[in-house]
Amino acid sequence: MFHLSAYNLIITNSSSSNPVAIILPGTKEQLLASITCCKNAPCEFIIRSGGHSFEGLSYSAWNHQIFVLIDLMNLNRVLVDMESKTAWVEAGATLGEIYYEVSRASSHFGFPAGLYPTIGSGGHIGGGGWGLMSRKYGLASDNVVDAILVDSNGRLWLSTKSISPSG
Repeated sequence: MFHLSAYNLIITNSSSSNPVAIILPGTKEQLLASITCCKNAPCEFIIRSGGHSFEGLSYSAWNHQIFVLIDLMNLNRVLVDMESKTAWVEAGATLGEIYYEVSRASSHFGFPAGLYPTIGSGGHIGGGGWGLMSRKYGLASDNVVDAILVDSNGRLWLSTKSISPSG
């Protein structure tokens, strides 16, 4: 499913620059290659985690620099495992996509995250992830038990151990 959720009017502000290209990787390997390509160009890049941003940080560069936008909207898989009571969530999944998949798996479980379904999970969880259930269950980031991370040099990390070939 293809969707755009650019609800922030900052993208129409003529005082900010717009991306020269938008890359939509569909796999971790494509994401790593996109970052490596930008680093080798050299080209500034901004990651957009699949959903909207209140601050508009993923839509424009404030210093009028030329940049590429790497939008993770196609990295939006949510795999719920009811046996272990966990879910693997890709950073491009919106909170609405997470809530939908959790509710499909069980009517007795939830996930403490934000209110707006169009927010990208990568930025939301990476920023703490306050939501309506936070007082009782903590922030979304408090409920992360494992993570696969990609750093700005295009290296893949599992928890705190590098797993990239160059690593």
